[in-house]
Amino acid sequence: MVFPIVLYVIFSIVYGGLYLHDRVVIQNITDEMSIQANNAVRYPVDDTGEQICYENINARGIFFSLQCDYSREQEVIRKKIMNRVAEKLYITQVGDIMVNLAQTNIQIEVACSVQIPIAPIRILLGEDKMTYVYKQRREVFNPAEYVRKYRVFLEVGEGTELGDKALKALRDILNGG
Repeated sequence: MVFPIVLYVIFSIVYGGLYLHDRVVIQNITDEMSIQANNAVRYPVDDTGEQICYENINARGIFFSLQCDYSREQEVIRKKIMNRVAEKLYITQVGDIMVNLAQTNIQIEVACSVQIPIAPIRILLGEDKMTYVYKQRREVFNPAEYVRKYRVFLEVGEGTELGDKALKALRDILNGG
């Protein structure tokens, strides 16, 4: 009578540990890929998504930030996530991976399904937690572009009533006032 309960508890602990491992792996990979996606938004990258293609920087053109066609980069990041996740997960199956790159933010969503074959353990760990969507949202960090936009705003807006009010408010914010 005691042996089945002990065995049940041991399997629950093992599967709980595997569940947590897989969840942390997915979080780690999406965090790392969002950092690489930050580079992909700012600069053109190669087909692996790891190296910046310096020879293609001028190919984007001056109005690229208005068009923002990141479909190629999104597919590269999505494939990298799929490949990295496939080799490191134990009991989690990855369903759909959605990567959305924009000029100001990055969104990554990974739909997951945990496969636990023993029904009592699945019930103990919570059947509602066996399928989940991990969401990662990050702002694009591009300080050089911010400085350029600020200087244009400063030069264009200075001397006008609306521009002077906005610049005064911005200076107050920057000065902590």
